[in-house]
Amino acid sequence: DGWKLAIRRLQAYPVVVIALAASFGAPLLPILNVHSFTIDISGRSSRGKSTTVQITMSVWADPSPLGHAIGTWKSGLIMIEKRLNLVRGLPTVLDETRVVKDPGIVDQVLYQVPMNQGTARGGGYPSELPWHTILLSTGEQPALSFTSHEGAAARILSLRRPPFGTAGQASADDATSLTEAIGEHHGVAGPAFIGKLQQLLAE
Repeated sequence: DGWKLAIRRLQAYPVVVIALAASFGAPLLPILNVHSFTIDISGRSSRGKSTTVQITMSVWADPSPLGHAIGTWKSGLIMIEKRLNLVRGLPTVLDETRVVKDPGIVDQVLYQVPMNQGTARGGGYPSELPWHTILLSTGEQPALSFTSHEGAAARILSLRRPPFGTAGQASADDATSLTEAIGEHHGVAGPAFIGKLQQLLAE
């Protein structure tokens, strides 16, 4: 109830609502036979991008740094693929493209996500474990600017509006209030959603 009460404040912020919908949409991908894809939230700093992905992950887990539910683009390619290998029906977050070590990593990950598995590698590492996920990426510049692959635009939903709008202090207050609320209430909406989904599928 505390989580739902906080989330009601998002009605005025469509970018955050889309990201939240993606969090619930990830488990539906294999059921609907839809490939994984990326939602990219880009724009100037201090406009609520990181808060948005914290809200997204609050559906399933502790979104604070202590929860380790949110990854960053600073990770190397293998670590990013390992994170993707773990998720079959959960959203994945990679925050802040500006910290990526090599821009080519962004290009490769965005290309690989819709294939639902990583690149084959030796050394006994199970790199081809399949995934089903909606990747949420954030950054000051659009993720599409990192890729030269044709058709990338069809695999990436690019959102470039400020997630919490441009209402100044009012937007900042809403973002702060939501951050505090999801810090206290998290990890409950997703399991409830899955319980209802399993019931509907059984019927």
